Amino acid sequence: MVIAKVALDCPVDTLFDYRATESLEIGQLVVVAFGKHRQVGLVFELSNQSSVAEARLRDVERVLP
Repeated sequence: MVIAKVALDCPVDTLFDYRATESLEIGQLVVVAFGKHRQVGLVFELSNQSSVAEARLRDVERVLP
């Protein structure tokens, strides 16, 4: 499983982990669920593991051109 570490425009200085449902590259813009909303984020890193439990991971919803 590939984990996308995504930077979001929010007041927290951390990357958020999302399950990559398709091929991603660093620097791509993606749409992800964040709380009750959707946000555009930047794929900052790709990894094979996450500190978040697999059951709590959300999918990257869409890759923007």
